[in-house]
Amino acid sequence: MFKYVSVWLATALTAAATGTAVDPSSFLTPFLQYGAVGSVAAAGLWFAYRNNKRTEERADRLETQLSALHQEIRDKIIPALTASTQTNAEVAQVLRDLLLRGRGPQ
Repeated sequence: MFKYVSVWLATALTAAATGTAVDPSSFLTPFLQYGAVGSVAAAGLWFAYRNNKRTEERADRLETQLSALHQEIRDKIIPALTASTQTNAEVAQVLRDLLLRGRGPQ
């Protein structure tokens, strides 16, 4: 991909330096009308677009990983915490019964 950008920049700079006409159907025409400055601006926009696209892909990948972690929490950790809470309630009930019967710690 970088090879194509360098070829495009070379073509654009040559066209700007020689004063040759640029194809009016090209989307780069507004940039090439300003010569080398327009070429650099177009290249900057292309790099910004690529960086934005790469950032979006990374965000999507991280969102998928986060969903997997949330699913793991729902599948493993929440049932373990529920069982632990039930066990603690049972222990509290046993201790309460022992204290009411007078068998608790003195």
